[in-house]
Amino acid sequence: MKKLAFIAALFCFYNLFCFAQQPSAQENLINKINKEQQREEIALKENTIAKQEALAQKSALTNGLSPILKKAEEKELKTEENTSLGTPEVKTKELTSEKQEPTKERQKHNTKINKENPDPQGVDWIALSNGKLNVKMQRRTNGISTPNLSLKFNNVYQSLFRNIPWLMGGRARVYVYQNRKNFLDHEPVASDWSGAFFSPENNRIVMYDEPDNVDKMLSQFQHELTHLFVENYFCPKGSAKPEPPIWLNEGLAVNMEDIANKSIGGVWANDLIVMNLIPSPKSPAASLRPPRPISNADVQFIKFSDFIKNDSYDSAVAAGKVQDWYMQAYAMVRFLFKPYNNQYPEKRIQFEQFTKLLNTYQNKRNSKGKLLKDEAGRQIKTRLSVAAALKKAYGYNSIDDFELKFWQWLYQYQTDERAKLNN
Repeated sequence: MKKLAFIAALFCFYNLFCFAQQPSAQENLINKINKEQQREEIALKENTIAKQEALAQKSALTNGLSPILKKAEEKELKTEENTSLGTPEVKTKELTSEKQEPTKERQKHNTKINKENPDPQGVDWIALSNGKLNVKMQRRTNGISTPNLSLKFNNVYQSLFRNIPWLMGGRARVYVYQNRKNFLDHEPVASDWSGAFFSPENNRIVMYDEPDNVDKMLSQFQHELTHLFVENYFCPKGSAKPEPPIWLNEGLAVNMEDIANKSIGGVWANDLIVMNLIPSPKSPAASLRPPRPISNADVQFIKFSDFIKNDSYDSAVAAGKVQDWYMQAYAMVRFLFKPYNNQYPEKRIQFEQFTKLLNTYQNKRNSKGKLLKDEAGRQIKTRLSVAAALKKAYGYNSIDDFELKFWQWLYQYQTDERAKLNN
């Protein structure tokens, strides 16, 4: 009996001990859960910050130069197959201040444009020059302005004129704010990452002065001025014509941007030489031997027949490959327009014919050859395809033929230029 009583007492003591320890165990468990939640919250914040930084890098890819970056997000691009050149349509662009709703913080500073006075209102503008470029700068209240800015802009215009004179029509208005803050305050459509933008509806280019970084500012201006002329050429105001192919529009703008300060090209031209670029596995050039063994390529290009589709940019955004997309657009236009660096493009005549052909329309027919008409009985017009334009201007039998010739040229070009760098 004594032994059983001892065991019973010991069992009771053990239960009392466990009961006494239970709050402590529960508290430890709660603390452990709280720490896990804190770690998850920190990881979530870090992931969110990383995504925001990645998005900012994509947006600032070309120094915030390209308004075309937003077109895919707003889904305003038109397909060639559904083009009708009947009654003109009113086209909405993301960079037209009349079509954008300003943020609440900027509503009081919203810039108003009217036909009688196209200058942004509420700003004291000083006219710097007239002619082909109507440049106006905001009167400075502090700091210094870039000297001879009007002359520098006109030099950019002349650079474009040497390269793409057939695309340049109309008189461009250029507005230069005294600093970035004023630019953002008075232009509600300007993005925080943007250094400049263009508005083809009223032939405006808007930017801000950067006396400490003139080369960058001139590159931005040359990029935007290229866009302005290209869009006015392919789809002038009041026209129902579709916008130019996005790869051609961006590729040409980046090419012009790159030669803004040096006729031999800048960072893009250098990257074309030093980067390890390879074709898609589906490319007709996939079996070609690259200049050097490549285990991890810097950029793998998209098959050209897929790249020239307007949704290729959307796909690049979704895959986080925007920079690669721009590199390919630059390289393809560079090959078509100016395969080797010099002051004047070697294939300008062919490139001019190519762009003019892309701006040519023909009657659309069905598979049986019958002319198609819209609901109003008007014949439907469709833009000449890229493949047809390439064949007439360059003699390429297909997009695949164009792609094969491109890679043959690029590999030889990289081999030659790398040899010069090593000597």
